[in-house]
Amino acid sequence: MEKNSCLFFIYLFFLISGCTVIFSTRSYP
Repeated sequence: MEKNSCLFFIYLFFLISGCTVIFSTRSYP
Protein backbone atom coordinates (compact mmCIF):
# COMPACT_ATOMS: atom_id res chain seq x y z
CA MET A 1 0.00 0.00 0.00
CA GLU A 2 2.72 2.47 0.97
CA LYS A 3 4.76 1.75 -2.17
CA ASN A 4 1.64 2.16 -4.32
CA SER A 5 0.80 5.57 -2.82
CA CYS A 6 4.45 6.65 -3.21
CA LEU A 7 4.39 5.79 -6.92
CA PHE A 8 1.08 7.62 -7.25
CA PHE A 9 2.51 10.79 -5.71
CA ILE A 10 5.60 10.58 -7.95
CA TYR A 11 3.35 10.20 -11.02
CA LEU A 12 1.22 13.13 -9.85
CA PHE A 13 4.34 15.26 -9.33
CA PHE A 14 5.62 14.51 -12.85
CA LEU A 15 2.15 15.23 -14.28
CA ILE A 16 1.96 18.64 -12.56
CA SER A 17 5.55 19.57 -13.48
CA GLY A 18 4.89 18.57 -17.10
CA CYS A 19 1.75 20.71 -17.19
CA THR A 20 3.59 23.73 -15.76
CA VAL A 21 6.38 23.35 -18.35
CA ILE A 22 3.84 23.17 -21.19
CA PHE A 23 1.95 26.23 -19.91
CA SER A 24 5.16 28.24 -19.37
CA THR A 25 6.38 27.45 -22.90
CA ARG A 26 2.96 28.25 -24.39
CA SER A 27 2.82 31.62 -22.59
CA TYR A 28 5.86 32.73 -24.59
CA PRO A 29 5.29 33.77 -28.24
